[in-house]
Amino acid sequence: MGFRINTNISAMNAHRNAQQTNIGLDKSLGSLSSGLRITKAADDASGMAIADSLRQQAQGLGQAVSNANDGIGITQTADGALDEYINIANTIRTKAIQAASDGQTLDTRKAIQADIDKLMAEAQNIASTTSFNGQTLLNGGYQNKSFHIGAYSGEAVKISIEDSRTEKIGKFALAESTTGLTATTGQAGVSTVSLSVTVTSADGTTSTSTGEAVLTSGAHSSYEIAQMVVDAFNSDAQTDGTNARASVYELTSSTAGTAAFGVRVDSSDKFTTTEAGFTIGDATAALTNNFSTIDVTTREKAEKAIIISDYTLKDLDSRRSDIGSVQNQLESTIRNISVTQVNVQAAESQIRDVDFAAESANFAKFNILAQSGSYAMSQANAVQQNVMRLLQ
Repeated sequence: MGFRINTNISAMNAHRNAQQTNIGLDKSLGSLSSGLRITKAADDASGMAIADSLRQQAQGLGQAVSNANDGIGITQTADGALDEYINIANTIRTKAIQAASDGQTLDTRKAIQADIDKLMAEAQNIASTTSFNGQTLLNGGYQNKSFHIGAYSGEAVKISIEDSRTEKIGKFALAESTTGLTATTGQAGVSTVSLSVTVTSADGTTSTSTGEAVLTSGAHSSYEIAQMVVDAFNSDAQTDGTNARASVYELTSSTAGTAAFGVRVDSSDKFTTTEAGFTIGDATAALTNNFSTIDVTTREKAEKAIIISDYTLKDLDSRRSDIGSVQNQLESTIRNISVTQVNVQAAESQIRDVDFAAESANFAKFNILAQSGSYAMSQANAVQQNVMRLLQ
């Protein structure tokens, strides 16, 4: 073994190892103090990219939960308003039943009508002013509103609330004639009873089907007219592939010259109907009766008001049921998103966060190496002293 003074290889090796040890010690201290295994891209380039992607997803899911909660707030606001609306409609129906009794005089019926008018004004006020964050909900303007409920593009649920103003609910067709519902072939004024429905699917495509009943000579009952329309519509919808089905909604007893009926349309997609009137002899029918037209100043009008109230309550219950379904959907979405968010955050933590047990052991190793490195450097420098002995 040679002795050299100018180049102390042992000291240089000890110094190099000490530098590497200090780098490891600094990194270990940084991880222990921050709680993160990855504090910069150099620590784990691919791991940081994956962890950042997972963090973005988790943050997006968190905002999606907030969006869904906004949607729930809207449905709860609309549901609460419709609950009071239904109470008002029930009260009006009760008053109509009261006015339908011949024990009432014209004056008492006028008093009942005055009460109904005030209730009607409040119902209209509810429909016109119920709002959430400045957006009215029940006046027909809240249609096809999108709520983003996912971490990525295209993950949205749409909310539509049907128009609940008094003139838009409680509609039904009523034909009145002094000569009865009798049509003669070729008679002037005789036409068809028709129903046209346009359905808009989730991807935006539309399809339209029409049910049309041509009235021939002879008398036609309410059920016959309604059933002809329903059968014709369902046949056309099946042929066209339109996602809608019609059924007889409700029939009331027909009297001479009067028939009342309704046709119900169901579809899992959004749809609109065309209100088409019809004529039978000198009888004319159209969807002109609605909640706002309630009049109880005569017994006959009070009887019709009961029918209108029944249709109104069915319309309101249908709207409320739709709103409840949307709320249930949003609540289910929140539960699902919350579970996903926790799992994504757990996956990110596995990549980004430090394992304190393992890192503490790693720190202890580097700490011992740092101490032994210092001792090794001092010993390497001491070797140079042996050269001096050769010169003595």
